Amino acid sequence: MIIGTIALEVVILGVAYASVAFFLQRKVSNIDKVNEIRNKINVHQKELNEMMKNKVPNTDLEKKQQEMMAMLSESMKYQMKGMFVVVPMFILFYYFLLPTAFTGISGNIATLFTLGFTYQTLFVGSAFVTGIILLISVTIVTKLNKARQSANQGSASANDAKA
Repeated sequence: MIIGTIALEVVILGVAYASVAFFLQRKVSNIDKVNEIRNKINVHQKELNEMMKNKVPNTDLEKKQQEMMAMLSESMKYQMKGMFVVVPMFILFYYFLLPTAFTGISGNIATLFTLGFTYQTLFVGSAFVTGIILLISVTIVTKLNKARQSANQGSASANDAKA
């Protein structure tokens, strides 16, 4: 891979953008609330399936579906809050900051094998890869923390049973 100082600056900007956007999106959209609603939706879905198996009247099914749709709507509202921060920030970076910072630069600024990358492509690519890495990392850490908490609760309840 051939990369110059300009390409390195673009990658750094992409990583910085993705990191800040990821942090802001997680702060603005209430992830805990979304997960709570998602769990309620799963319970409702199971109840709805049971109702369908038991041939419950359609009016009851419709009522249950309306409750679930309301929860889905609320979940979407919480998830979309972050987009109102991230999208304008992306537009600001992509259409204003990058062209201003790299005026007069056209063509490829980096190559990988035979692929050439413009500064816009390199910015989007580095931001995308950074975002994926952050998402996977946070997901793994969250699952590990939940596993530790449930293990601690299990050992605490076992200790209470012994006492």
